[in-house]
Amino acid sequence: MELTLALFFAILIILLASLVQGLAGFGFSQFALPLLLLIMPTQELIPIMVVLSLFLNLFLVYELRKYVQLKRIWPLMLGGVLGIPVGTYLLLIADTSIMKLLIGIIIIIFGLALLFEIRKTVKNEKLAMAPIGFAGGILNGSVSMSGPPLIIFFSNQEMGKQVFRANLIAFFMFINLATLPVFLFAGLLTTQAITISGILLPGMVLGAFIGSRMALKIDEARFKKLTMILILIMGCMSLASGLGLF
Repeated sequence: MELTLALFFAILIILLASLVQGLAGFGFSQFALPLLLLIMPTQELIPIMVVLSLFLNLFLVYELRKYVQLKRIWPLMLGGVLGIPVGTYLLLIADTSIMKLLIGIIIIIFGLALLFEIRKTVKNEKLAMAPIGFAGGILNGSVSMSGPPLIIFFSNQEMGKQVFRANLIAFFMFINLATLPVFLFAGLLTTQAITISGILLPGMVLGAFIGSRMALKIDEARFKKLTMILILIMGCMSLASGLGLF
């Protein structure tokens, strides 16, 4: 009975988190991870989140494929690949609570700056994208949260709604794909992780479908406000998780 209840809540969490990602282009791991950690330990959960994120982003990137700007974001992907092994090593040895605290603090600071229109557009994007992608790769390998550096950067650059969503999702898909072999080599991608991912997959697909339909009905101004709110919520959740409140 306890196992069935835990599974029900896991499916519900995945559905809601994938709805957020389908709507905003980010937020799946950031929202699902702190809640799922109440059910299973970090080292078991992170590979499951990476597998689910890969399928989620494959689904979403197909819908947004005409907005993806590969020529613009390739330095992100290169930096991300280089950061994954570092993040995986941290997953094996580091205190993830401290990492989540630091991530939460950084997100909240930058989120408030963006909310109050304190921003400075970066002119040389390609030069900036490589270290941002590297940071995203480290976070993906360690706590399955590659999004925060990119979300803040893309928001600062004031990308349009569809381009913002498409470029984020394309990066997430690429980085998840690159993370799986590293996890397999490290012994983290187990048969159990794949089985649980398969059980949670239908809820993820349903949530992503609903979220992507909702995104079509939101205008640019509301989307920007929604992004700022989600960034701050994401930071608070990461902070709460790091403090052990989740």
